[in-house]
Amino acid sequence: EENEVYLGIRALNPGDYPIYYSYIRQVADGSINIFNHNTHEQQSYGMFNLMWFVIGTFSKVMGISPIWSFHLFRFLFGFLSIFWLYRFIALYFNERMFRFGALLGALFTGGLGVYYVLLLGFFDITGFLKYLNGYSGEMSWPMDLYLPEAITVNTIYQSPHYAVSAVLMIYIITKLYLFYGKKPYWSACLAGGACLIFFNYHPY
Repeated sequence: EENEVYLGIRALNPGDYPIYYSYIRQVADGSINIFNHNTHEQQSYGMFNLMWFVIGTFSKVMGISPIWSFHLFRFLFGFLSIFWLYRFIALYFNERMFRFGALLGALFTGGLGVYYVLLLGFFDITGFLKYLNGYSGEMSWPMDLYLPEAITVNTIYQSPHYAVSAVLMIYIITKLYLFYGKKPYWSACLAGGACLIFFNYHPY
């Protein structure tokens, strides 16, 4: 419509993504540390965040917008997380059919709460719409459908920092599993290095 602007508001965590774009923009503009520009609190030194630094530097070097960089890395690390999840599952199953079955289960299954809510008749679309419009009352929409963290595939689909956290968690567990299975000690060293990256950027 004329005189209207699409703001790109998303149904899941709509208030978070402008913050992420701001982090990428700050690094692309030359800042090493990032600041939260949406608070009145004093921030003397900011914070170094390795992941947003890499994405922001990529945005600057390639000359593309923070939004493009955000989504490119979202897809990249989303596929990497699925790859490493499959590699981890392959440690337990030799048959390819079982591997893909376990992969699909890990990606697409969540809790049983959604069925419980449906049986009780609390599945209320108007409640979700009120939530999106700033309604602060009781939420009757199942968490499986409005929290990215509830289902694996939704988690890695939403944001690169979710996907990176999934990659690192699976990678760390895989390397420690190999180490305790009498594999070379460098597996534990790689897991420790991944932990340092994992702890740097607060991936929930």
